[in-house]
Amino acid sequence: MKLTILGSGTHMPSLKRNSAGYLLEINSDFYLIDIGSGIIKQILKAGADYKKISHIFITHRHIDHIADILPLFFNLSVLSQEKQIKNKVINLYGPKGFKKFIYDLIRVAFVSKKVYFDLRIKELGDEEIKLNGLKIEACKVRHQNVNAIAYKFKAGAKTLIFSGDLEYSKKFVKFAKNADALVLECSLPKSKAVPGHLVPEDCGKIAKESNVKKIILTHFYPPVEKINIKDIIKKSYPGKIILSKDLMKIKI
Repeated sequence: MKLTILGSGTHMPSLKRNSAGYLLEINSDFYLIDIGSGIIKQILKAGADYKKISHIFITHRHIDHIADILPLFFNLSVLSQEKQIKNKVINLYGPKGFKKFIYDLIRVAFVSKKVYFDLRIKELGDEEIKLNGLKIEACKVRHQNVNAIAYKFKAGAKTLIFSGDLEYSKKFVKFAKNADALVLECSLPKSKAVPGHLVPEDCGKIAKESNVKKIILTHFYPPVEKINIKDIIKKSYPGKIILSKDLMKIKI
């Protein structure tokens, strides 16, 4: 598994952190997890070809996680109509209610009211799917006022978790148990905590209780970068801690 951090930030404008997005390469296949604003450009910066991506996993429908979905669809539709690409299929995965949400967006944003490639949308709950020899599990998590899911990718002996945005729960700890790596949101300092997001203390607790080998922290709002995140987490978690940076490449 090779992971590229496309966006380690939030909806807050930043010159160094893009909105959420992660590119996972397994056996020469690419999987995109979230597609916030600017992620298509980030894919190009990472040296990858967005036209070769056929599987996109969305954690939830907040704008900093899905903003580039319409630009992507528009580009692929134009290229399909011009026959620059043929038989393009996009498999899009998201939480319950996601299918209607996406088709509503298409009807509002596109004059044609449709896309010109094969769009297949699958809504997931607490379940497992098999794809290209992989096992991919979805886990419903709590995040503010929307349906949200975390994802687990299993390839061979390796396991990688994407938390998306969420609050602490024993259910998620169990879902992440003994993973090789956990991409975990770390949004705000404890002094500015809000429901539905993690603070460093939560991250340390989740990492310790789930016994993951390493955590890859992401989704940083500006205030959390003013504190020493690692020192806080090390009080409870002895494992490896990585602070994400945009375009960072990590071998799992």
